Amino acid sequence: MQILAEIHPKSTMEKTVRFISTISNFDGFNFPDGPMGLPAVHPLSLAPLVRTVASDKRIIVNQRVSDVGELFLASLALSARFWRLDVVLTRGDLPKLGKRFSSLTSEEGLKTMKAVEPKVSVGLLLSLRYPRNEVQRRMNISSDFFLVLRARSPADLVDLDKSKLIPYLIIKTARNAESLEAVGQPFISMDEVPDVLDSMKHAGVQGVLLSTAGDNQGMEKLARMI
Repeated sequence: MQILAEIHPKSTMEKTVRFISTISNFDGFNFPDGPMGLPAVHPLSLAPLVRTVASDKRIIVNQRVSDVGELFLASLALSARFWRLDVVLTRGDLPKLGKRFSSLTSEEGLKTMKAVEPKVSVGLLLSLRYPRNEVQRRMNISSDFFLVLRARSPADLVDLDKSKLIPYLIIKTARNAESLEAVGQPFISMDEVPDVLDSMKHAGVQGVLLSTAGDNQGMEKLARMI
């Protein structure tokens, strides 16, 4: 089972590289795209930088399909293959600046990317807030993997093909507690992390993605725990 870290970049390239080096215990890294609909450093500009200093790590970049068209996704497929990146396609939160550009769905984006570069690894989101039959239907899509939202334990993954699943686990810290309460997403405490990771490993999931919601000091602590 791979243990991956969600990365929110520092203010400069140099600081980001140093931060990545302090959490090198992780098997790979994920870069969100416009989290909460806010402007942010684009993941496709960060991933090549990290690839040069972490050549053996798995790197997953998120891409909001509502902000782009088919040509961009075709180019993204080629870029991801070039830099050995995985891609997660999302609709994304409503933008806080401007409006949605495209009506593309993540499933349509997946087909576009695979048509251009069949070997590129493309994943989709899988939210457990939907009825189980809808979750099962989504898993029938030919996605290479699924980033699972709202899963806190293997009990949430019963009857699903766990080999394609990467549960997204949000870790509550003193620095992010207030913002997490406002968002309303499920989370676990830092103390729960070892047991949750152990149970997920025994369940047979492909990996887990750990998020400290931008608390980089919390991420450094997690790196020392794994």
